[in-house]
Amino acid sequence: MERISCRLAAGLLALVLGGCGTGGAQQPGITLSLVPPSIALGASSTVSWSATSAVSCVASGAWSGPRPISGSETVTPTAPGSYTYTLSCNNTELGASSSITQTVTPPVEQSLTIEGQVVDRPIANAAVTVRVGSRNFTGSAGADGRYSIVATLPSTAVGDFVSIDAVGSSADPSVRFRSLLGPFSALLTQAGFDRRLVASENFNVNVTNVSTAEAVLVSEANGGALPGDAGALARGRLEVDQDRLTEYATIIRLVVNGEFALPSGVVDTLDLVDDEATRFGFLIFLRTDEVREARYVAARATVDADPALTPGVTTAAVPRTLYLPIRSTRALQFRYAVVNGPIDSFELNADGSGVFLSTAGALPGLRWAVDGNRTLQLSFVPPLIGDPAERPFIDPATGAEVFVACRIELRGIAVRRGLGVGAVRTFTFVRTCDDPRFNETTFDRGGRYWLPLDVTEPYLTSNVAGRTFSLVVDASDVPSLETSASGGLAQEIASFSANGTGSLNPTGRSFTWIIEADGALRVTLGNGTVSRYRRYARPFDGAELAVADHRYTDGRRRISDQLGYASDGSLVFSNATIRGVYYAFGVGSDGFENGGGSILGFPQLRGSVFQFLAGDEFRNSNDALSSSDPGSPRMINRGSLQRWAVRGDGSVSVQLYRRASSNDNTGCALDSSDPDCNLVIERRLVPIAANAAGRHFWLEQLRLIDGLTPVTANTPWQTTVRFYDFAPAGDYEAAAHGPSVPEADSAARAEPIEPRESNQSPRLY
Repeated sequence: MERISCRLAAGLLALVLGGCGTGGAQQPGITLSLVPPSIALGASSTVSWSATSAVSCVASGAWSGPRPISGSETVTPTAPGSYTYTLSCNNTELGASSSITQTVTPPVEQSLTIEGQVVDRPIANAAVTVRVGSRNFTGSAGADGRYSIVATLPSTAVGDFVSIDAVGSSADPSVRFRSLLGPFSALLTQAGFDRRLVASENFNVNVTNVSTAEAVLVSEANGGALPGDAGALARGRLEVDQDRLTEYATIIRLVVNGEFALPSGVVDTLDLVDDEATRFGFLIFLRTDEVREARYVAARATVDADPALTPGVTTAAVPRTLYLPIRSTRALQFRYAVVNGPIDSFELNADGSGVFLSTAGALPGLRWAVDGNRTLQLSFVPPLIGDPAERPFIDPATGAEVFVACRIELRGIAVRRGLGVGAVRTFTFVRTCDDPRFNETTFDRGGRYWLPLDVTEPYLTSNVAGRTFSLVVDASDVPSLETSASGGLAQEIASFSANGTGSLNPTGRSFTWIIEADGALRVTLGNGTVSRYRRYARPFDGAELAVADHRYTDGRRRISDQLGYASDGSLVFSNATIRGVYYAFGVGSDGFENGGGSILGFPQLRGSVFQFLAGDEFRNSNDALSSSDPGSPRMINRGSLQRWAVRGDGSVSVQLYRRASSNDNTGCALDSSDPDCNLVIERRLVPIAANAAGRHFWLEQLRLIDGLTPVTANTPWQTTVRFYDFAPAGDYEAAAHGPSVPEADSAARAEPIEPRESNQSPRLY
């Protein structure tokens, strides 16, 4: 046994020694060098190598792929850091590898070439200034409006914000444009290795009438100042009312093209749109004359269609989920009753099909495509559902009710603008019926905004746990709440405990909550309904707008807008503090229009004005211009006398009574027990918060049938979150508001029926 083991060991030793002898393969030898080994970003190094006793080599690490047995190449890293270059070489039997490391440091300076065009029409020879923080870099545009300017900064200043101003030459003295680009560091990334930023990488290198309108609106959303970082720019762009953007770009175009002169005292086009009173007056001038109005409409169409002004959209860039919320500060200023009903949304499939998530639920039949003009086209043709009796019409010949089978087609065009947010320029509704007398085509412009998921921001556990804020939730199974007009949804005040539970006011229902991996806030009610909230804007201090996706246990689904405003104890109702005037659309502001965004949508309402007067008197007034003449006297309907009181729980109760015997409210006290006094409207205001600007947020509960029929304890409440701007107590009619309707005339007229509040955003179908 020992003899066999020794012989085996000797054989193995001979085999090993034989493999290392001169008759076997040699291990490859590799020489690898890097010159210089340390560089600043933007510089290059040379990697050189050679290998002996090798038949092949391959690179890995900071470089890759096959390499010859010897050679050299230049390497230029695109970011600071440490880079390792490894070369492995082999022959038929053996292999070897060698590595070398390169250090790349940030440059002392960073340079970027910005190339774009000054255009409404091309603005020849414009003076262009690129502003990076406090540094200015200047140049001139050519005859075609194109410019190229190099901006060089110390590396410590790459976080500074970049904007561009362009001023016309003596041939275009009225032109002054502005464009907002973002932080210099972000532009370096967009430009890539060549450090040359062009329109395909950031469209706002084009300094245009549209970019000027956007800059003004973003600045307004940012408190009147230019944004200073990427976050402020993104939030500001989310607040931009796209209809207003096109409106302001259009009036700039009319001036630049010489169709209208600047108003007296206005220096240039930026001055024209930067002041609300000036631009509003100019729009009134344009749109109160048929000829001027026609020129305005024609110019507006060219703004939307001009590829030099609007970047358009590509099929690959279309998000697969699009929401259409009401999401601009301007729209919110007008819609003081914040929406709590369903909004429309679309889910798009790669094959061009999709699902329309409407107020009626999930409907198939959606088709989408990007056309040659780089606009997103939507077409929705739902199938006929149910029998023809579902569509009643009045026969124009006989006046009788008839039932006709119809189908509705919806067509939409969206223009995509920065950050994935675009305005829906036009929706067309085409109704085709078996009886052609009832065919109809209608149009709807403005007020609709694409909101893809990539612009939402995450919730954090730290900013939910322990907080109380308003929330849109399912209440379809709550008898005490009226939700038929809001798709089963209602506003409540939600209190979130740190342990993942919570409760709702006023219903007292409980829920559980978590923050999901994508940053959505998920709330699960006791009835099994799951709601996911994704924030997308902060329209004013303390407020957070979100899209809410409600999914029911029976498979139904609703999408709604959601305004969350934190209840922080800053608003306390008391007899001493509540007295005053609460304005729906801002104290003394006449700049907000009803009528679907039309500047001629008169009368211009300050809106529903609440007056908490001496004693327990309350009036809900309407304030409007009496005609389409902006200079005409005001007509103020003070409304019927109501009664108010602060309750023990801190809420405010407001009641309107009518006497059965005389149809007036004379002598009916709060909580009246007089059998002749019928309670016809009851409000309950639950305080949420008040911000520094004097805006008061509350949850309003409303019991109302038609303003004449008595309500009882069994009449369900409608709930919504509202905000009003507050002014201290004073004589409302005498405070420069014009003459009011005489009290005798007001009392002689029947009180206008207060409509049931749906609080829904406009519907597409």
